[in-house]
Amino acid sequence: MATQFVAKTRIVVPAYRHIQDTKLIIRLEGRGNYSLVYVRDTSNPLMVSRTLKYFEDQFADFIRVNKSSLINPNYIDRVIRKDAKTVAFLLIDGMTILASRRRVADTLARLAN
Repeated sequence: MATQFVAKTRIVVPAYRHIQDTKLIIRLEGRGNYSLVYVRDTSNPLMVSRTLKYFEDQFADFIRVNKSSLINPNYIDRVIRKDAKTVAFLLIDGMTILASRRRVADTLARLAN
């Protein structure tokens, strides 16, 4: 009998009674021991008492572009390359997020795959 693995597309966000579909999450912003979860079609982010590292472990397909940002690659509108070590990502919600110098190569490699 073959084992079939299904990608995790839903997550329970602590302190919220409803389940969030990870396909709707645009980005997460770390604020110390809290994270702001920006969901598509909502005006206010959800504040969750979990670190960004917790969500990085939960969402394998999301990309950690700097110390305080985890983005969903499906919502990247444009990659803005200023020079070899400066890359920014324009998301569909209008937010521009700068990638850290140490994560530029890894981030671009993950986007290419």
